[in-house]
Amino acid sequence: MLQIPNDHRIGDMVVAFGLATREEVELHAKTKPGNMLMLEHLSERIENIRVNAQKLLAANDHLAYYDFVPAGSIHPALHENEPLRKFCIARNCLPLIGYPSNCLRVLFADYAALKEYRESPRLNRMTDPLGTLCASERLSLQIVYGIAERNQLLSRLYDNENEATHVVDQEDHVTIWSDSDAETDIERLLARILTEAITKKASNIKFTPLHNGTVELSYRRHGDLRPFKNIRPLSPEEANEMLRFLHIRTSARYTSSHKRVEGRLLEPADGNLVFRTGTSETFLRCGFIPAGNDSLALQRESVSIRLLDRSAVTICLRDLNLAPGVIREITIQLQQKHGLILVVGPTSSGKSTTVAGMVTAYREIYGNTRNLLSLEQPIERLLEGITQVQVSQNRFEAYMAAFLRHDPNFIWVGEIRDRPSASTCVRSSNTGQIVVSTLHSDDAPQAPNALLAYISNNLGSSADSVIVTPYDAINALSLIIAQRLVPELCPRCKIPFLEHEPNQANEQLDRYRHYCKRNDIAEQDVRQSFLRKPEGCAHCDHEGYVGERPINEILPITKQLRQKLTALVNAGQFDNELLAQARTYTLHDDAMRYVAAGVVSLADALI
Repeated sequence: MLQIPNDHRIGDMVVAFGLATREEVELHAKTKPGNMLMLEHLSERIENIRVNAQKLLAANDHLAYYDFVPAGSIHPALHENEPLRKFCIARNCLPLIGYPSNCLRVLFADYAALKEYRESPRLNRMTDPLGTLCASERLSLQIVYGIAERNQLLSRLYDNENEATHVVDQEDHVTIWSDSDAETDIERLLARILTEAITKKASNIKFTPLHNGTVELSYRRHGDLRPFKNIRPLSPEEANEMLRFLHIRTSARYTSSHKRVEGRLLEPADGNLVFRTGTSETFLRCGFIPAGNDSLALQRESVSIRLLDRSAVTICLRDLNLAPGVIREITIQLQQKHGLILVVGPTSSGKSTTVAGMVTAYREIYGNTRNLLSLEQPIERLLEGITQVQVSQNRFEAYMAAFLRHDPNFIWVGEIRDRPSASTCVRSSNTGQIVVSTLHSDDAPQAPNALLAYISNNLGSSADSVIVTPYDAINALSLIIAQRLVPELCPRCKIPFLEHEPNQANEQLDRYRHYCKRNDIAEQDVRQSFLRKPEGCAHCDHEGYVGERPINEILPITKQLRQKLTALVNAGQFDNELLAQARTYTLHDDAMRYVAAGVVSLADALI
């Protein structure tokens, strides 16, 4: 336990802790604004004060601070009393035994949470799980409070529990949480936010932190962010509590060893969670980014939650509204003995859904006579007929080596995002398997360059990493499919092009002509198409759209194209124009198919 100084002045304590000299403190004290706390002012100017803020706050309040919490000091009721355990998890606090024997000592990870609890009404504290514990053991209600190093406290809080994976970086672990599990007001609010977004078929939820600590909530639907109509912004306190809950429940993994310091995120993190209601099961992929934590009192994070429906176990390509030519090309390639099929596009463009449709198509061709395996990080959707394996990012090569000993015919690698995942895809497709994966690329002609960039990136590779060459990659490629999602017009309120307000119609026509000229595309007669009604109608929730449609382009890697690409690599060149001319179907072709059918507006087709 850290011994604390008697002098409670913040400046004196900063000096006593060895964080700054007396001269430094006095120099900065002269410039402190009148409306700013000394600790907050010094933390902006002196290194290491922010990371030691909880120690200083504890010392200022004459509280003990624990750098280390002995495992044997945890009160046994924590793991025997379920209401007590949930109460402590919600508040990040930990009951200890024997300090002194007639009192209960409770450690908190955050001074603000401790202060809030200590100052809550006495009657509330008498009847909560901590008060009930004191009464059952005839202990004094005068609880002895303390602060503990956050990661140390959390590791003890979840000790001997399956939930230990919430606070340490282990193999990927996905928790299932349902709306009926919500116990606190914040948990019930989060369940409401998720349920409303799922009901609206949103693709993402966005938490946007403002400078005053409040957080605005919005959801992405049909490509645009929209505010929740019946959910107000979160207060700073509500935001902090919801963030703590999400970090724990999603088993957040951190990109840096710094992780969180005294409750504040220092580096990006990501985590996963399955949210279950009585009618649906949705996979949540959560991303956390620190957003200018310039205040000790506010924990500002930008949060994005990707929503993926896990209810469907069979997805058919024909139900995804893919063009007949796209389905035909996929079917031809799936009947080959080996090859690498890439589905490329930006984030949230439905790539994984299309790959799931390929799994169904492959099973329709071969029935149960083929062995299908997937290597995913994480498993976002459960599918029938394929053995799905979840793997941590740095274990792709080891798992793929094991896969090849299982005699697979079809392998799905969730996403190519680094050299190991790229190398394993290339190696496997060249040894006799159909391999399907996704890749971030703007269009199909740019995908081979992106793949080769991953292959050539040696950063972070181990000495025993699989070695593949650009020639291996070119030889492996068999088909590239680019995909985007465009909003589908509401059939009840869409407006015929010729009936639209003349100025706006002419503006759309000018944009289309400029687009065609810039991209060297022949113009089509679009005057029989439809445009979106901005205010929409009741059928489309006044948005003008009722869903999204995929548009695709097809780039088959034929023998002749493969030979040309190999020659270009030998010459140290790479010609995207060659690949562009090899496309049999383009994103623009598919978008204009929808425009002609009156399904997509001209403005949304100009991608």
